[in-house]
Amino acid sequence: MTTQNVWLISEDNHGTIGVATSMLAGKQWLIDSAWVTMVTEVWIPQTQEVVTLGDLYGENWEKHFLSCDEEELEEMGFFFRKMELHKEK
Repeated sequence: MTTQNVWLISEDNHGTIGVATSMLAGKQWLIDSAWVTMVTEVWIPQTQEVVTLGDLYGENWEKHFLSCDEEELEEMGFFFRKMELHKEK
């Protein structure tokens, strides 16, 4: 039996907000559902400031967001956790 994994998507203040079949699908869902927009705030630890995705990346904010790693996602308050999907026998 092959196992299938899903990714739980959580947000700092709301807990689990979604589930996806991959991290990329989860990031796409965050954009499609408007959890992430060009005005989403990003914490920049090096400068100790908060800026928006639009301020950082302009019109290319979506492309950059889709390439973010887990650390960058955490700076926006989003967390992904891989879980095995259990199917009935």
